Amino acid sequence: MKFEELFDSERQASKLAHTAPLDIDDCIINAYVLSIIVGLIRMFVGFITSQLLFKYGRRILCLTSLMSMTVLMFISGSFILFIQRGYLDKSWVFVPIISLLFYICTSTMGLLSVPWTMTAEMYPIEVRGIMQGVTVCVAHLLMFIEIKSFYWLKEILGGAHGVQLFYSGICIIGFICLFIILPETHNKSLEEIEEYFKHNIIYIKRNRRAYSDWIPVKTVDANNQKV
Repeated sequence: MKFEELFDSERQASKLAHTAPLDIDDCIINAYVLSIIVGLIRMFVGFITSQLLFKYGRRILCLTSLMSMTVLMFISGSFILFIQRGYLDKSWVFVPIISLLFYICTSTMGLLSVPWTMTAEMYPIEVRGIMQGVTVCVAHLLMFIEIKSFYWLKEILGGAHGVQLFYSGICIIGFICLFIILPETHNKSLEEIEEYFKHNIIYIKRNRRAYSDWIPVKTVDANNQKV
């Protein structure tokens, strides 16, 4: 299965149906049926994510998503390696297939959805418009590099299992970075978020005395009194 085809449901499903340790003749799931399954999964999880964002916030979803992606990608890569080397027979191929389907679920639940929401929250108002465009441009550039690097990564790392284990490691690094840096912006006003970043960069070392619960935004009542 080609890791970079996460963004193309039909091609992804085709490769899921012909997972690395199997020959094409050993295909156990019709690629077109699986493409429908993948599309339905992403749509269904997308609806769920919109509700989870209101209940659990951004930080928890991103961290949960990354940790789940790490585990699932590691399981998939490990089983493909074991099957290829003969430690397991081909009847175990359902494990990497199911792992990758759940990988699609967990990535859609967090890392593929939440960052696009947070770009509208994290930047100061003065530069928000242009920086959102720059962020999207950089994100798609990284996707392009990821796609184009798959074939030589596959050769260098010894096959698709090597690429999956490599990206499992990348997910661990991403988890650590987000755990250290990413604040929770759910139920916070844009003014509160901007105030937070004036005094903090690293979340785990934030100024707990003054900003751990965020500085409340002052409002003005009908009598012009600050509350």
